[in-house]
Amino acid sequence: MTRSLRLAVRRLFRAPLYSLSVCAALALAGAALTATGVIAYGILLSPLPYEEPAELVFLQRQSIRTGDNLNFTPADFLDVAQQSRTLESVAAAGAWSPVITGIDAAAERLRGARVSGELLPMLGRRATVGRILDPSDDTPEATPAAVISARLYQRMFGGDPAAIGRQVRLDGQMFTIVGVMPAGFEFPTFWNTGVDIWAPLRWTTAEASSRNAAWLRAFGRLAPGTTPGQAQAEIQTISEALRAQFPDTHADRGVSLLGLQEQTAREVRPTLTALAASAPCCGCWPSST
Repeated sequence: MTRSLRLAVRRLFRAPLYSLSVCAALALAGAALTATGVIAYGILLSPLPYEEPAELVFLQRQSIRTGDNLNFTPADFLDVAQQSRTLESVAAAGAWSPVITGIDAAAERLRGARVSGELLPMLGRRATVGRILDPSDDTPEATPAAVISARLYQRMFGGDPAAIGRQVRLDGQMFTIVGVMPAGFEFPTFWNTGVDIWAPLRWTTAEASSRNAAWLRAFGRLAPGTTPGQAQAEIQTISEALRAQFPDTHADRGVSLLGLQEQTAREVRPTLTALAASAPCCGCWPSST
């Protein structure tokens, strides 16, 4: 065995470039596979970073005819929120990209989200500075408020607590910053990630009654003692009633309900599979010729 080891070492030194390429490929393969495993565990297996995450659900509106995923309109979301008894709370979120001005920096377009007042309380996450948005912020009469990410708090305001209570202009409208979310906070992790600012929806009566502008994602928390199957059955009943009441706009509309963990895994699994497939294969070493 000692003789074989000596022979292997001599061969490595006779072809140093080849040896280095093999070692580098091995290192890359190990790093890629390790990273893939860490990501897969973090996203597919570890609990989501919210309070009682097993109780959180995702409501997916769909085309009955094609199965295509659709968004909720404001009125449809409000129907579900007001009629559901199996969901303790129901919240909506929509993508937003406001331009921020009114600070000591150049105008900048941010990645943002407009959310219903129930969303952040439903997740059980507190602000690290100031407070989160709540239902009292989500009325037309309320002073426009916003919560910012820890990233934006440091980058744009230098981590100064005086940022709380400061007014900024977002798309020409004044908002008061009321809180800073914890570092790394994302919701949900499969959609509209990298958000730096959240503001309430604050619908007018006309906006709240719209059944044509479908731009919202809907989420909920199961009521105590309720199973996902019971919630799905109730949501199906509400959806069928809407189809009967509004045949012109709802004839092809249905709603399914999934656990948020399950939906997160479903959304990111193809990406993780592709990542794993692209990792260097242990047999793909450079030729020795």
